[in-house]
Amino acid sequence: MTEKWRLLDLGYVDPVSYWTYPEAVTMAKASGKVPNTIVFSIPNKKTINVGYYQDVEKEVNLSLCKEMGVDVVRRFGFGGGALLYDNNSRLFHIIVDSDRFPKNYEELIGYSSRSLLRGVQNLGINAKFVPINDVITESGKKIGMCSNFRTDFENVTYVTISLHRDVDIDLAMQLITPPAEKFKDKDAKAVKDRITTISKELGHLVSTEDLMKATRKGFEEAYGIELYDGELTQEEKEYHDRAIKRNSSADFLYKYSEKVKFRDEIDLIREGKLRRSEFIYKGKKLIRVVVLTDKDYIKDIMISGDYYAYPWNITDQVESILKGCPVDRNIIRKEVNRKFKELNGEVALISPDEFASTIIGALEKV
Repeated sequence: MTEKWRLLDLGYVDPVSYWTYPEAVTMAKASGKVPNTIVFSIPNKKTINVGYYQDVEKEVNLSLCKEMGVDVVRRFGFGGGALLYDNNSRLFHIIVDSDRFPKNYEELIGYSSRSLLRGVQNLGINAKFVPINDVITESGKKIGMCSNFRTDFENVTYVTISLHRDVDIDLAMQLITPPAEKFKDKDAKAVKDRITTISKELGHLVSTEDLMKATRKGFEEAYGIELYDGELTQEEKEYHDRAIKRNSSADFLYKYSEKVKFRDEIDLIREGKLRRSEFIYKGKKLIRVVVLTDKDYIKDIMISGDYYAYPWNITDQVESILKGCPVDRNIIRKEVNRKFKELNGEVALISPDEFASTIIGALEKV
């Protein structure tokens, strides 16, 4: 008997709800109250969506967004980088039992991406999967990507599939700063050299109906399932209504921002009583560390970036144990590794030792 999954096509939603509805489904799935589900919606206006751990003031041109009427929001729990979404965005959230997909990160990416690849091929575009998480056309350009990592719930796997129906790359490069940071390690002169869209590949704008038909078939073929049209449960709606208050707040948007994180120390920094230093680590993911020191001790610290982490609050917990810690690389490395071990913590593609080295890198600039 073919396995059946629920498809939620929510139509047009506001920029905050765009990621809050999938969050609500994740919580319901964790409690075992809903079936395996794919969530799809379209933002009703242009928006920049920043990753859970990013410093919005450093990653987004906020003044230009305000001038152009582009909303800026933060997604809860899900890492990665800042992205521009509009009515041409096609993002699918796959929220399923954790034993349904592979556990290993790279195997999970490869398996999850099968549906994206099949959907693209169903549209008549020749493409292939290229690790870590891209689907590339014959022209060598990216037409979509898969993102996923562990959730805080051992029984839930959460995957996003992004397909480029049409993308305003010029606008994205203006609003997201620095525009090409993620492409420095690739053979491309500009972001445009690396990205293509369904419209460009086919020479016309594909209708939402045709795209949904192709991607729906792709999901069913890739995972051996049958999708049925479903609706949000009352519990999911109520969770959404509660969570959207947090997700739309200024405090949440500026969660990883120096003006909020260091609000009590700003005057001390200006007066020279605290020293500020910053270090940026760019490996497979970007980590940005800002540290405030008072003589030989860490007074405060902020760790941000486009990484994915488990548990969701591991950054907060690492920051907490390092406040008041001596500026000693051996002690810091030991404390960071201890916390990761205690939490069974993980940052995708970055070892605890690399994570610790980034913090030490900031302190060596003091």
